[in-house]
Amino acid sequence: ADKKGRVFYWNAASRHSSWQHPLAPSHVALLAAYRRVMPEEDRQAAVAAELKAFQEQVEDELSQWRQSKAPDGAAYFYKLGTQETRWDNPRDEIMHHMNLRLTMLRELA
Repeated sequence: ADKKGRVFYWNAASRHSSWQHPLAPSHVALLAAYRRVMPEEDRQAAVAAELKAFQEQVEDELSQWRQSKAPDGAAYFYKLGTQETRWDNPRDEIMHHMNLRLTMLRELA
């Protein structure tokens, strides 16, 4: 927490801090998927459609990241078309979110 008592999150690997919980995007996406899946008569088909759409999102996100080297030789990663860079491999975070979503979506089927 900061001096005002507000909670923030720190990722030592990426050296990034945030006011938002690191899994918040996955939680929001899972809630939206739940709202789409639950009213469906064929939940298995609805879950399969959600999983397919999510897999496409993951593949697209992963394809946008490239690895490079800083002048001191340290590896870093940058995202095409944006100014976003990071020291840790974004694949690790993306795969963690993917595993969480896959596990939760399978429970809905």
